[in-house]
Amino acid sequence: MALDKHLSTPVAILIAGVLVAAGLFFGLRGRDAGPPASPGADSTERPQRAAGAGPTPAPDQTAGGAVAAQPSRPPTPAATAVTADRNAATTAALKDLERHRAAIVDKCVKPSLAKTPEPPTVKLVFNVTFNEQGQQIARGISEDRATSRYEVTQCVTDALPPLQVPAQGASVMVDLPWTLP
Repeated sequence: MALDKHLSTPVAILIAGVLVAAGLFFGLRGRDAGPPASPGADSTERPQRAAGAGPTPAPDQTAGGAVAAQPSRPPTPAATAVTADRNAATTAALKDLERHRAAIVDKCVKPSLAKTPEPPTVKLVFNVTFNEQGQQIARGISEDRATSRYEVTQCVTDALPPLQVPAQGASVMVDLPWTLP
């Protein structure tokens, strides 16, 4: 009987892990954490910054030892954060959702209630995200376990068009509780 030389799965995984770790170590080791050098500066004359050495690099020196003037950059103004009015977005989204109530009840809830009358209501919670212009960019639906009706939830998902709210100036995420019928 010949001795088979195989790598077992755990040994192969261990070797692959060591190779990945070595690649990451040597690949990230050569990166410079400092700011990029100015186009006219010679990188051999600038001393390397050690990691954690202070926020300002050493000034550039010319061949004669004189310090070259650093071009000053004007400070960039901080961007003002625009916050959306979540209450206004919630109110507008609920109003838009209510516009579709009659169609959803006729198309989704009534056929389900005709098959099985219990539970008589379906409680859903819509998690909707609107972009800066007030257009829906994401929507999820959670259903209450006690009143869950899979076919109604699936029908509502398919039948309900994207919701719209007035422009908020920033993205906003809202939760919309909705009980049918």
